[in-house]
Amino acid sequence: MMSSSIGFDKARYSYPVVVVPGADHASFLSGIPPSKVQETDLRANLSFDYIQSYIAESVASFMTISRLGLECDDCVKATNNLDHKHNVTAKMIEPILDIYAAEGAPFMSSFKNVTPWVVEA
Repeated sequence: MMSSSIGFDKARYSYPVVVVPGADHASFLSGIPPSKVQETDLRANLSFDYIQSYIAESVASFMTISRLGLECDDCVKATNNLDHKHNVTAKMIEPILDIYAAEGAPFMSSFKNVTPWVVEA
């Protein structure tokens, strides 16, 4: 999680996190994946072309915003794209963040070194 000093609105475009639904580690590779990846990784359930397009679109949106800001016509399209992908990502990682919050994970700056699960119990 980002430090609260930068704020979510700035962080979502300066440091976007995008989960690629349906991808596996090999989806980020070209050629034959390493044997360990072939043996142990979950399998992608979407086509390689779709996943690569999703990644390319995400990176292009980030680069457009980084270079031109938030106000140009292309930037509006880029922010809409990242906003949509943020919503998809948030739904996927929310349960993981909830677990970290319940544990009072010290690397998550907003938890202030408490263990909320004790209060819940």
